[in-house]
Amino acid sequence: FSLQIPWGFSVVQDSVETSVYWIGREEPFRWLVFHWQEGMVIKDIHDAETFSRDFPKRIFEHIQYIDYKYKIQPTMFNDWSGWRVTGLWESLEESQGGPFIAYTFYDGITDRTYYIHALIYNPGADKYILLRQLDIIAHTFYVENAS
Repeated sequence: FSLQIPWGFSVVQDSVETSVYWIGREEPFRWLVFHWQEGMVIKDIHDAETFSRDFPKRIFEHIQYIDYKYKIQPTMFNDWSGWRVTGLWESLEESQGGPFIAYTFYDGITDRTYYIHALIYNPGADKYILLRQLDIIAHTFYVENAS
């Protein structure tokens, strides 16, 4: 896959072993993580919710989604039908948290299920514009046909 990364973002992790590509930026704190699994992992809303709730603990270890404001709904992400997940995250180790947006969908070209996760930590300040910027970056994601 490929995407357009704006100036100022750094690669935090690029790992084929863990199937994670993670970019971030500080001041204020922003993360955008692309994760994939082989095959069609998510077939319905229940699979999507289970997968999304397991994601932050599996990838970040000390972050979880909270039930308050958690919402999952069908969506179109670029050309793929999938699920849009929104809500609030919290750290299990520090007094931190904030909003997140995530998308999950299956791509038949690569035979992978993708999970794209954007989160913000910007206490006491506006978060909407920063989260919207991450959402725009996420939507530059595309898969090239291997043939």
